[in-house]
Amino acid sequence: MSEPLGASSYNVRRFDPNTVVGFKSVKGSITTFDIRASIQPVGREVFDLPEGLRSRVEFKMYTTFTLHVVNNMSSQASDELFYDGQWYELMKAETHNAFAPLPHTKFYLIGPQV
Repeated sequence: MSEPLGASSYNVRRFDPNTVVGFKSVKGSITTFDIRASIQPVGREVFDLPEGLRSRVEFKMYTTFTLHVVNNMSSQASDELFYDGQWYELMKAETHNAFAPLPHTKFYLIGPQV
């Protein structure tokens, strides 16, 4: 399997959608799994993100794994990646074909709101 240059193993947690039971919202379960990815500092492309998120973007990540990102139209929460002692939310996926024969996806990692 082809992977991005400099890839390492990282832990991801995925949240199942919440359900409603007797008029109460019940949190979905959490699944954790490992992926291989390359994480890099963010450059000038941070300006392509919405205004309120620009100050929270800390890294970009390249991987061949399929992950969930922020989607306001869905009850599915975005995946979170554990990096450098902290959980980061995944935002804005962009597919690239530079790592042939497998395409990879670039994600932005959003840090906690300060």
